[in-house]
Amino acid sequence: MSTLTIRTLRPDDAATLLAFEQANRAWFERHIGPRPDEFYSVDGIRTHVAQFLGEHQQGRMHPCVIVDEHGQLIGRANLKDIDREQGVAEVGYRIGQQQAGKGLGTAALRHLIALAQDEWQLASLCAYAIDGNTASVRVLERCGFVQGTAVPDIAIVAGNVVDGHAYTLELRVAPQHIIVIGAGIVGASLAYQLASKGAKVTVVEAGGIASGVTGTSFAWINASCAGIDPIAALRGGAIAAWRQLETQVPGLTVRWHGALSYGTQDGRMSPASMLIDRPRIARLEPQLRQPPQQAVHEPEQGALDAVAATHALLAAARALGATVRTHTPVLGFTVQDGRVTGVETATGVIEADVIVLAAGTGTTALAQKLGASLPIHASPAIFLRYQAPPGLVRGIISSHAMEVRQDEDGTLLAAEDYVDDAPENQPAAMAQRMASAIRNELWGTEAIAPEFAGIGLRPMPSDGVPIIGYLPQVEGAYVCAMHPGVVLAAVVGQLASGEIVTGEPASALEACRPARFLA
Repeated sequence: MSTLTIRTLRPDDAATLLAFEQANRAWFERHIGPRPDEFYSVDGIRTHVAQFLGEHQQGRMHPCVIVDEHGQLIGRANLKDIDREQGVAEVGYRIGQQQAGKGLGTAALRHLIALAQDEWQLASLCAYAIDGNTASVRVLERCGFVQGTAVPDIAIVAGNVVDGHAYTLELRVAPQHIIVIGAGIVGASLAYQLASKGAKVTVVEAGGIASGVTGTSFAWINASCAGIDPIAALRGGAIAAWRQLETQVPGLTVRWHGALSYGTQDGRMSPASMLIDRPRIARLEPQLRQPPQQAVHEPEQGALDAVAATHALLAAARALGATVRTHTPVLGFTVQDGRVTGVETATGVIEADVIVLAAGTGTTALAQKLGASLPIHASPAIFLRYQAPPGLVRGIISSHAMEVRQDEDGTLLAAEDYVDDAPENQPAAMAQRMASAIRNELWGTEAIAPEFAGIGLRPMPSDGVPIIGYLPQVEGAYVCAMHPGVVLAAVVGQLASGEIVTGEPASALEACRPARFLA
């Protein structure tokens, strides 16, 4: 298809439009009803153009012409019978005979769809096609229109009364501005996915990027669960979602080296779990001093640097036009007629069509400002980091004695359950005990040294199920609070962004709705 321009009809188009209509009169009358003879005259076409431009000025029509690279008019496309109150309009187009079959009809219809969404803010479009006009029907269906009711006697073609069908397209206009509150890994995933779907995105963060629980995450990506899992469909898509993000986001890498679990007796399993024997365990993790007789091996699992991944996601979101505002605490919200309209900060109000609360344990306080009570408690976990020589641990080892993995640079990472606030159970003391356990379990660890020991506060909903969806108390406020956040960040970013932009609920998120706490 040659280069073409689709633009709004102008008064000086009358002469070329008349030539176009005269040249293609017989061609058009094979497919649609004929125009009156007086139309095909200088006065007739001027009257026609003036009428269309008048309706355009009144907001009832948007007439367009299709022009090739030489300035020759080769087609027409119109939004007709625009009803702003109802949010509907009819589409129509006609392509010259010499240009038929070159994709101009599809290009014209997509242009009209974009006009309806972006300029006219319409909710749906309709079109009509006579039965047997397979080319027009293919174009409509290719652009997402769905066949509706039959329309008898739709036109007179070649002297015969013909029937047809109505076709409809539901338009889903992305909110003009979405504010994501929280620059941890969940907020970063949402920001990237929303921006990639065409939304205008601003990320607002009280501290720095990944300054919350993301920075103290063991970041083990797995689909394992003990017992009945109410979010099995969601968890089941976690690994595939991360693998997809790796192909899309520069600088985002995951170490897919698998995981070994033994002696924990927590019952966590996934569909890919397999029981392996001692020789196989020793081959997978040769530095183990005493490999167990059996272990559960999950080869599809992996881990990532959660802080680096968060920075990569936000960088990708910025490349798509997103804005990231760190060290900007949210002081409150502006609400009008029961709908959130903005976020209050120390530097003023940032207007928004939708806000997303993805602030980890801070989500509870933010929701309270909107009149919603969300039962999320801060669940502490201890995160440990050691200086160590590379090559000690290939994948992830989760046993009765330790839960460890290793980065490419040799940094050894470990996680421990929080016990209490007694001195002997503080992070520094736990780091020393874990170091002893690691030395007992792994060869080559005599010189490991604690580098960091801290407590991460995980956002844990009271029933253990993520809270994802719109708050019922106020319109335009969407919540994303969950554990495990790193595991679910990629898949939740995909699904939640889709819900926000298209308005279509994701079935995998049904168990996560905030409204369950009001039942």
